[in-house]
Amino acid sequence: MKLFPALTLGALWVSGALAAPLPWYPIHYEDIPVPQGVAPWLPTFSDDGATVWFQNQYDGNIWRIALNDKTPHCVTCDFSDRPQSLESGFSYALADNRRLFIATRELSPIGGSDDQTAFDGWMLECQPSLTRCDSHQFIPVEMAGDREGMQENVRLLMRRTWHLAPDGVHLGWTDIRSDGSAMLVGALERQADRYRVKDIRVINPPGPDSAVDRAEYASQLWELKSFVDGGRSALVVAELNSNIDPWKVDLATGKATRMTAYGDWDEDGAISPDGGMEVVYSWRTRQRLEVTSAIPQLRNFIALPLMTNIFVSWISTWPGFQCDLSPWLLPGDGDNGGKLVGQPLRVYSDSETAGNNLAALPFWSPDSTRILLQGRLREPVPDDYSEAVKTKGLVPPRVMMVRLDRDATQPQPAVSTAIGDWAPPVSEWRGAMANDRTETLAGRASGSVVVTWRGDLISGGVDATFNDFSDDGKTFVNGTVTSQMTQRPTAENLPQIHIDIRVSGENQGSMKADIVKQLDNSLQGDWQSTYNGVARSGLPVVGPCYSRLPQKTPLQATRATEGQQTLVTVQADIHGDVRPVQNARVTAKGQTVKTDAQGRARLSDVQGTINVNAGETFQPVTLTP
Repeated sequence: MKLFPALTLGALWVSGALAAPLPWYPIHYEDIPVPQGVAPWLPTFSDDGATVWFQNQYDGNIWRIALNDKTPHCVTCDFSDRPQSLESGFSYALADNRRLFIATRELSPIGGSDDQTAFDGWMLECQPSLTRCDSHQFIPVEMAGDREGMQENVRLLMRRTWHLAPDGVHLGWTDIRSDGSAMLVGALERQADRYRVKDIRVINPPGPDSAVDRAEYASQLWELKSFVDGGRSALVVAELNSNIDPWKVDLATGKATRMTAYGDWDEDGAISPDGGMEVVYSWRTRQRLEVTSAIPQLRNFIALPLMTNIFVSWISTWPGFQCDLSPWLLPGDGDNGGKLVGQPLRVYSDSETAGNNLAALPFWSPDSTRILLQGRLREPVPDDYSEAVKTKGLVPPRVMMVRLDRDATQPQPAVSTAIGDWAPPVSEWRGAMANDRTETLAGRASGSVVVTWRGDLISGGVDATFNDFSDDGKTFVNGTVTSQMTQRPTAENLPQIHIDIRVSGENQGSMKADIVKQLDNSLQGDWQSTYNGVARSGLPVVGPCYSRLPQKTPLQATRATEGQQTLVTVQADIHGDVRPVQNARVTAKGQTVKTDAQGRARLSDVQGTINVNAGETFQPVTLTP
């Protein structure tokens, strides 16, 4: 495993004391077949964990599966009034079991939709219940309040990634505007002919008090990923230090805690209902984007052009999604500054590849033992499917569910989501690209950086010049970063990124990049980085990476005689992250014993062969005398 540089003060690692990492758990597949022609998309659990809900990606219908009999039922197939444009996959059953929120699309059309024929969200109301929907109505959800106070020169480009808080009242999503990205949370209010989202606030964390911190935070392309901690907090994603990672935002205070710092792309996921584990969808171990995050002291003021010009290339086409992020299990407080790799939740067959379950918190069962995953097929999509399916890919005809071999736990209690006064009303919020300006910002220790914001996401850019910039007084950054964004490219005006950075002092390195996005959306140019003697080069190609997907990990086991007993100790090394395996099955001479949290199992004196097994993601091992 390549080790990544520990984050410095300048990287703004905000975390409390970290407990010992979790042991590895055996993972068992409990997939549920569905009829042919049904493509489960973004499956979620009901509030009580008894039912799985999902949208059929191929036609938008809502399905449910009661886990007591595992029989799929289509809820909306016979509804003639179903909005025909439903294709997002974002569908959440409320705790009252009478309502289900459905987002119309994963990405709204330009400007969002709030008219009577094309709303971005709907509430399905059923009587007497969602599981026995004898009568129903689809009620539109109006989100037009997100335009309040918007400057005349600012455009709403799209809404995306909807999430329902555990209280069933607060709805969150992300607005991509011409002046930046805004993560929004508001309260659903039932009116005569619609639901309306009111009291909308922007929950982009402001960052620590220094001007350079706040400028870097303001320049991020923030995206809301999940409510967590019973609705007290939100998981979000940003590119601070050019490293794509989830952060947890305390909604009462605005404090941001970095969850991961591994050098590759970490994004979607959710903390378990009990708070003890985190699922993160990630490229970790694939060695694809470390070149962009190689220098932790480099403040990232070009997060917006990095995403619009480069990173979007891997998340906007079928070839890109054939190398999608895959799910990894981490402790509930993250990866300890990039030191923990984590445990892959799925090993994929030759016909399948990873998919990203964007539904977040409800993909966890309430008892924190089961996780609903998203899958994709490797075969190309025929021409007669919708554009959404052609982009995302075909789906295996089953709900993919894994069970962690661990004790069930109680979820953190749901609270009424409360947002502190630190979060401005959307009518008062202005993005980083709201106006042209140049600012000189002091390093936390010494030096400075001159940052220029010009234009907007439609046509503009961000430039930065570092002059002996230092956050710790030990490592110094010099050089320039320039960028150009355009949504209407021409041969004379192409999106591009240019970086020429040198690092000196306690840490030594450099970064050189000249990347131009061509009219056919291909990326031309090169990206090179060196940090403390470790060189990285090149951006990944857009296309499948099947050989880089997680593979089964060999179990490591030892045996020792202790009096009249045989002690078996089981561990596993996942890309350098070595931990004991809890609940591995140790079998010999008719005895089966599970290992404890230290990976130990004791059997009556065994002279012969011992077999050790730990679920679907580990290779079993046999111990001979």
